[in-house]
Amino acid sequence: MKKTVYLFFVALMFTGCKKETPPQAYTLCESAECYHYLQTWKNLFMQRNNMTAEYFNAHIFPFFSQMQTWDEGVSFNIRYHVKIDWMICSLSDQFIVYIDSDSYPGLGVPRHTFLAESEINQVLDYPAFGSEITTVASLDHLAFPTNNAAWINAASTAGISLGNGSFVYGPAYGLPANGHPYLNCSGTVNESANQCRFISLDLYTAHCQISDEPCAVF
Repeated sequence: MKKTVYLFFVALMFTGCKKETPPQAYTLCESAECYHYLQTWKNLFMQRNNMTAEYFNAHIFPFFSQMQTWDEGVSFNIRYHVKIDWMICSLSDQFIVYIDSDSYPGLGVPRHTFLAESEINQVLDYPAFGSEITTVASLDHLAFPTNNAAWINAASTAGISLGNGSFVYGPAYGLPANGHPYLNCSGTVNESANQCRFISLDLYTAHCQISDEPCAVF
């Protein structure tokens, strides 16, 4: 368990979201197939997140998409920003659109042909072939007025100075996804004893989960 927790937080250091400026140049694909699956992604993203078109247009900003061919078929990949108050978070989703593989025989969708929206939804429910759409709740405001306020709250709750960290979409460790953005960070409790404290702060509810674990697993 300790090794799992450590690796979980290390991975989050290199992904997720932060306060940043949206890109000025957008690279959305231009082919007919890619455009078709861009619309499919938008439909499924809103459907699976119970999101209105009004909220999507105000808070979700796609900036890169592509069709990617790999050994099991063709996948649609997309990157996009979620903007709430001061936070602009870069996320990515993908789903397979053409299956050239015998994997997942119980999936019940056709092979060697491009998939319809309802079939892609089945793939996402399974899930299969690395297909995933991020859970994003329709939140209008965060619990903290600024980026710094969130970090100060996390440090105060943890009772230590914080080092590395990042804003991420996803659940706190061990909890189901609720579509909220989190501040996941850590700090050293006792360096000689290899003790660190890991913090997962829900930026919407301000609930903070704390776990004391080894700083490194040897």
